[in-house]
Amino acid sequence: AANTAAKPPVISNEPVPPADKPKPKPKLNLVGKPPLPRQFMRTPQASDFISVSSEAGGYSMAVPKAFGNNPLADLPQAEGAMLVRTASNILMLAATVLDPADTASFKATEALPVYENAKVYWQWQHGNQLIWTCRLSAHNDYYGNKLLLTAEAQQNGKTYQLLYVIPAMQADNYLPQAIYSLDSFKLNQP
Repeated sequence: AANTAAKPPVISNEPVPPADKPKPKPKLNLVGKPPLPRQFMRTPQASDFISVSSEAGGYSMAVPKAFGNNPLADLPQAEGAMLVRTASNILMLAATVLDPADTASFKATEALPVYENAKVYWQWQHGNQLIWTCRLSAHNDYYGNKLLLTAEAQQNGKTYQLLYVIPAMQADNYLPQAIYSLDSFKLNQP
């Protein structure tokens, strides 16, 4: 038989300093895992995209054809730092440059719209030429369930913002196209 006598607890009259409280983690309002694992996503094809360059914004990128046409194309002097493509209220793309030194573009320091009550799936940093802070969120309103892919990067005093709105039921098709488009974003060299 082994000697298994337990040691009595030490009791003292000296006060013990309080333990440090752990720092609270930021609340992201997470709803769960991203919609589909990567192997179920459709691989983007080169024929799915057109190359678009914004002279006023100083960038170029591959834009998915499925995201529609430029709704501002027929308006005079609407060409600025912002690039917009829209096929519907649940399938669209917006890209802009917030530049305090831009005096030619209308509201050159106004950010892209923020969707209220979006539930964050995932947040990460991405990229090599620009380091994007990306967020994939779910949003539901009277237009339906959608995924929002937002990306923001800063360089040389300018803030670059991208917003992709995708129907949640077709995420397997449009989400890979949005990520490919984000990866194709390049700054034009002067």
